[in-house]
Amino acid sequence: MNISGERVLRGVVAICGVALLWFAVFNVNMWLFSHASFSERAHWIFLPAAFRIIAVLILGMRGGLGLMLGAYLTLPHASPNDFNYEILLSISSGAAPLIAVLFCKQLFTINHDLNGLNGWHVVALSVSGAAANSAVLNALMWGIGKQQADIEAITAIFVGDVLGAAIVLAAIVLAMTVAARLMRRA
Repeated sequence: MNISGERVLRGVVAICGVALLWFAVFNVNMWLFSHASFSERAHWIFLPAAFRIIAVLILGMRGGLGLMLGAYLTLPHASPNDFNYEILLSISSGAAPLIAVLFCKQLFTINHDLNGLNGWHVVALSVSGAAANSAVLNALMWGIGKQQADIEAITAIFVGDVLGAAIVLAAIVLAMTVAARLMRRA
């Protein structure tokens, strides 16, 4: 298999671009909604949840890898003893949306250009992304011993991801509607 240097470079740029965008949107969310956090890793409103799904929908595995790298960049790195835990947390940030998108692709067709995606698809992707993230993250934190199995923590992550995705996607739809109206007038 011959992989061109240009193709590898485009992949690296995509991964790094997603990682930097994740870092930015994560920190903006922390600034905006620090008062709405359940714990260090669980937020009642988590706007970047929409970005997870969008990155994987558009870029596939490269989007997932970018999310993993971006998640690693957002971790506190307080102790070298937490390295394995931080790597697993980072992997979960990219694996959960990959799982959600693969699940939804079994239910309906999703084009890489997102053509044909409708409101019900967005709802299904948002809810499955929130469910996958909540399940994977809480199982990991429980398995490592960082958190007790707690329905409130599971709920906080699920609700935060669904609310965050809904807010971002509603803003995108509103912006697209306004742009379409302005274009029709012009």
